[in-house]
Order: sequence, then C-alpha cells, then structure tokens
Amino acid sequence: MLYTDLNSLTGVMPFEKIVDCCDDYRTGEMDDDAMANLEASNAAAVADIHLHCRGLYTVPFEPAPDEIQQLTNELMKCHLYFRRAAEEVPESISTLYKRILDKLKAITENTFRIDAGDD
Repeated sequence: MLYTDLNSLTGVMPFEKIVDCCDDYRTGEMDDDAMANLEASNAAAVADIHLHCRGLYTVPFEPAPDEIQQLTNELMKCHLYFRRAAEEVPESISTLYKRILDKLKAITENTFRIDAGDD
C-alpha cells in the first residue's frame, strides 16, 4: 500500500472493522481477497490525494509527509465503509469524508500547505 500500511490504518479504525469491510466471503480473515479489497481502497484514497496535489507537489510523495499518511488512512476508512454499506454509512463517516474533501479542496486552492511538499 502507498503512504500507509495495515498497522497504521488500525490507528483510525479497529482491525475487526477493517476485516468486516474487506471480507466479502465472510471468512473472518484478511485473506487474499480481503487484502485485494484493502489495496483497492488504498488505490482510491491515493488517487483522490494525487488528484488534488498534482501540479502543486511532486507525486507520489517520497517520503510521505505525516499529513498525507493521515489523509490516506482517513480516506481509506471512508472508502471501506462506503464499499460495505453504501446506503447505511454512519453519520460520523459522512462527516469525516466531508471534512477530508474540504481539506483536499484547500490543498488544491493552496490555502492548506503540506509540510514536506515541493513547489
């Protein structure tokens, strides 16, 4: 995964919830299929970040600043909830996603700077 790993993701959501959101076959494990869903969530989060940072920063970030790692984890959390329960997303996840979109918009508008970015 780019900008994060499973251990870091558990800082924003419990491992059991990660499994629940990724495990389509209900094995209760992070098997290859569940890991593929986790990777897809990471790819979506990274694509969102790159879309808003491209042109202002050199992407991919190397190394990734703390803000990018945190944004990646939070976006992955949202994408995982969205893929599991599109119609029943908790209000807290919808609020988190709106907050992230506001931050990404601020990056695009250059009103929020990422510490280690290149101009």
